[in-house]
Amino acid sequence: MQFIQEKVKLNNVIDRFSGQNLLDVNTTITRSLEKSELHIYSRAIGKVLNKATLSRDDLKVLDKIDALTYEKHGMCLKDSAVTKARLKACKKYGMQFIDRDGLVIHLQMMINLNQEKTAAHKFGAYITDKLGAGSIEAFYKAMHKVKQGIDLDIADLKTFNAIEEVAEKKFNWCMRNEKVQIARKNASEKLGMKFLDLSKVIFH
Repeated sequence: MQFIQEKVKLNNVIDRFSGQNLLDVNTTITRSLEKSELHIYSRAIGKVLNKATLSRDDLKVLDKIDALTYEKHGMCLKDSAVTKARLKACKKYGMQFIDRDGLVIHLQMMINLNQEKTAAHKFGAYITDKLGAGSIEAFYKAMHKVKQGIDLDIADLKTFNAIEEVAEKKFNWCMRNEKVQIARKNASEKLGMKFLDLSKVIFH
């Protein structure tokens, strides 16, 4: 079998979770950080790769990068290994981890995907095939809103409904998280939309 390697310009590389151009994000980071902070950032990534504990300075710079990219691009860099290392170090130093963009939810979903890789891949691939490439990312964002106590909008409700409708038919799967269901019910009533809790319909 012959493989063809295609070169892609950096300015054409898009983050699949946010749709942001990664060159723009990288430019924001490099132009906004001091030289010493860029050095700490580079060293911190090396520590993550070597599974070494991050320092307090590492955590402060990584949090500053989160704040910059979230303010300028509406997203944070979703690297599960980095998030895991940051959470571990924050716990060690008694520091607060500020989750601006669903990094913890993303990490948990990646862990679950690794633990149940075959089933999760089949599920995710089926949802993406039926609803489009942005459906899983829209689901992440809606879940993040629920966690942060942010009211769901019509787009969020449609995302939950569409995924649940497709998944229930193929996998007999529905949303069973009580916090999510309450958020969906409240938003549905506020926006004048009908809400049907499939988890109760299926089990009762």
